[in-house]
Amino acid sequence: MDKEFLEYLLKEIRSHKGVPYQMANEEYADEMFPYVKQIYPEAQMVKYDIEQYIVVTKRARTALIKLLRASQAKHENCIAEIERAVNELNGIITEPISDKIKEFFEEQERIQEESHKRTLERHKEIMAEIEQVRKLEG
Repeated sequence: MDKEFLEYLLKEIRSHKGVPYQMANEEYADEMFPYVKQIYPEAQMVKYDIEQYIVVTKRARTALIKLLRASQAKHENCIAEIERAVNELNGIITEPISDKIKEFFEEQERIQEESHKRTLERHKEIMAEIEQVRKLEG
């Protein structure tokens, strides 16, 4: 790597150390990172897609995490849309995932309520039997 170019990159990283430094050239990133690591022992390089991100501060790491989480959410939404489209093409009618989850929890609540109601009824029966036994004994 050219010494002037390396000095330029290191200067850029120093001046923007609170944000992830993004490089599209993996070869340069791999070559430069050991120098960055000497200056910033806590530095990390993350490779994602065609990009390489170098972070040298906690603030930059946090920013990169947020960026990657946003990308992850976008991809998950795209995947859900693709699955819905494929299901539609296959003739399967799909409901939004949130409706299925809502129905599941409503069903679980109904089952729990019925169970609780049966338990209370059984408790009343047992208490009535105990009361009858007490009357017979007393």
